[in-house]
Amino acid sequence: MHHNTDVPAPTVAPVEIDDSHLIRPVLHHVTFKTTRLQEMIDWYRQVVGVEPNFQFEGGAWTSNDAANHRLAFVTMPGLKDDDEKVARPGMHHTAFERLARRTARQLSAAARPGD
Repeated sequence: MHHNTDVPAPTVAPVEIDDSHLIRPVLHHVTFKTTRLQEMIDWYRQVVGVEPNFQFEGGAWTSNDAANHRLAFVTMPGLKDDDEKVARPGMHHTAFERLARRTARQLSAAARPGD
């Protein structure tokens, strides 16, 4: 798609929104589908300190605080990696607030189990 840069972008008037009815819940957990269950558990354990509170053949509920789970991982028969995942809609990424300093070297080492 070609965009004409000679035409100024339209201006948008601010919209007043009444959000007083919103509850604004705190996010409790995220669930990831994976073909590499144990690798995901191990990686997140190393990087953000989650421990499985419940683990079974098809998944694990993990947490790094008092919640019963913050990150859940599930796998199932027929699940397969998608070579075209970059071109498909879905979650882009998750992010965590940094509570302690970790160097890029430490995180890089955690991403390469077995090295």
